Parts: sequence; C-alpha cells; structure tokens
Amino acid sequence: MSEPQQPPAHLPADPQYPGTHTFPTHASSAPPSTPAAPAAPAAPAAPTHPTAAPAHPTAYPTAAAAYPAGASGQPASWPAAAAAPAAPAGSALGRTAFVIAVITLAVNLISSIVRLLIYTSNFGYGSAYAIDEAIGVISFFAYLVALVLGIIAARRPGPRLLAGVAIGIAGAGALGMIFSWVGIAFLGFV
Repeated sequence: MSEPQQPPAHLPADPQYPGTHTFPTHASSAPPSTPAAPAAPAAPAAPTHPTAAPAHPTAYPTAAAAYPAGASGQPASWPAAAAAPAAPAGSALGRTAFVIAVITLAVNLISSIVRLLIYTSNFGYGSAYAIDEAIGVISFFAYLVALVLGIIAARRPGPRLLAGVAIGIAGAGALGMIFSWVGIAFLGFV
C-alpha cells in the first residue's frame, strides 16, 4: 500500500489562505474593523489516483473582496494623491529648440524645391544665388541657436526628448551646411 499523498507545500509568494489578503496599512489609516482569522491547515487529502494532479487553489483575492459593496477603490482614511508638479523649465526650452530646428529644416527643404523653380525662371542667377545664400546664412544661425538651446535644455532636469531631437536636427543641419560651403569653396579654387 502506498503512502497517502500530502497536500502541496505553499511557497511564500503563493496565497495560502485565499480571501484573507490584507492591504498594507498606512500610518494615517485606521485599523481594520474585523481582523481576518487564520484558517486551519488543510487535512491530508484522501488517496487519489496516482496520475491525478493535486488540486491547487485557483482563486486569488481581488480588491473587490476586501471592500464592502459600493465603497470606493481605497479607504477614506488614505491621503489623496498630490497634484501633478508643474513642468520644469527644461521642457519649455527643449520645446523651443525643437520648434526652431523643425521650422529651419522645413524652410531649407522648401527652399531646395523653390531653388529649382527660380533657376529655371527668368528671375536670373545672380538674384537666385543671393536669395539662396541669405536663406543659407539665416538657416545656419537658426540651427546654431536651436543646437545651443537643445544642449542647455538637455542639461536641465525634466523631459529631454524634444531637446534631444532638436540637437539631432540642428547638429545635422549645421554640419550639412558647413560641408556644402566647404565644397563650394573647394570648387572655387579648382
């Protein structure tokens, strides 16, 4: 005859007594009105078929079981959540750098399309070149402003996503303009 099977041992993380889960108490909360009585340990189960799996409790306690019907999600004695803090100054500076970088990029993209139309029109190459150079110089300084503001915003506490995007756009735009001016200057000497 085989030994009777023992009930499975519960790990510390498993709920040993479903329905008696207590929520952590807060210093300002009142003690619970009815303390939960510990349940008696389960008696050894009757011998079952050797291939049958032991029965495990499948119900876990829910928050609804801990509060009476119609009660809110937390006891009235818990303190209310504090209001969200105001956005730090770094986020406004990063947003400003992002807007400057995106507007400058958009102006450069539009001017590259308009440049083709100007060169093919009767407007003249001298005037088109002057307008193109003016847009380039203004864009370069706008990229530098966005880059500096983005770096300052990234060093401040707070959200840094827009500051990082502004640094990327402005840095790539300024480097692209520098390389194009160096290329134009190199072609002038050839």
